[in-house]
Amino acid sequence: MAMDTVSASMYAIFKVSDNSVKENIESTFIDKYISSWTTIAYEPEEIKLVNDMYSEEYGNYLIYIISKDNDKVIELIKG
Repeated sequence: MAMDTVSASMYAIFKVSDNSVKENIESTFIDKYISSWTTIAYEPEEIKLVNDMYSEEYGNYLIYIISKDNDKVIELIKG
């Protein structure tokens, strides 16, 4: 039985200087985060959130959002 405190929701914003940094972030942090949720039997609703992750390059920034309302979170971040 899953605990009520288990949540896949997160956001991460990285300022990157070049493509190799971007690739490193994606292969180390993002891919491992996604894998940790999709390979372990957590709540199906949380896995859906992970699968619906928002990701965008915004200037020199990489933005990743996993939430119940990704559009609202990105709106708040961008102002």
